Amino acid sequence: RIGTKKSRDSVRVFDGINGEWLAKISIQQEDSRTRRRRDDERIITALCTRELRPQPFAKAQPWLFFAPIKKQRMKLMLEKCTELGVGRFVPILTERTEPSCVLDMTRNMDKLQAQTVEASEQCERLTVPSLSLCISDSAEDPWDLRTLLHEWSTADEFCDKHLLICRERGANGSVPVLNLLKDIPTVESLAFVVGPEGGWSRGEEALCDQYTSSSSNIHAVSLGSLVLRAETAAIT
Repeated sequence: RIGTKKSRDSVRVFDGINGEWLAKISIQQEDSRTRRRRDDERIITALCTRELRPQPFAKAQPWLFFAPIKKQRMKLMLEKCTELGVGRFVPILTERTEPSCVLDMTRNMDKLQAQTVEASEQCERLTVPSLSLCISDSAEDPWDLRTLLHEWSTADEFCDKHLLICRERGANGSVPVLNLLKDIPTVESLAFVVGPEGGWSRGEEALCDQYTSSSSNIHAVSLGSLVLRAETAAIT
């Protein structure tokens, strides 16, 4: 953390565009009386002195659509999925999504995004995944499952990307996820959908069946024979 550093200390920095650099920090304070000021009241600058790693070739990374869950479990999900290479997090609304979880998430988007930054630093990836309330720039609120499936099956921007809906215990013809991945050329073309605590409702199960049978880029997948927590399913 920068707050624990002193002037002339070295830190490693990255911005997701220009690679990783070694930098020396400078902490400016008005006078000696400001030494005990809070970190956010100090002026901190960093001078990059040496490139450590070039930015890797930019490529798309898998997306994760998820139903908001309780705060601590959601932080764990964001942290671990960032470490595993997810490139974009987008919440969706389901029949069993707790309204309090949605409200808590919308109020804490900055803190949750900071969680992905810290996870990126921890695993030393040079990109930070995005976290947005909706996949569409024109919408202000999260989509529900029906809207997501409709848009994915009709919009040109998703025609080359595969949507994998995680279902419990191989329900209604879903295939083991590893079997399906063999037929998809690149991980970058994938997006996963994980349901809420309590699982999909019957109506949502029927909706998934409808779209997986009629759309070539929407698939139902199984993560095994056990019932997993929402955050565990996302990490798996």
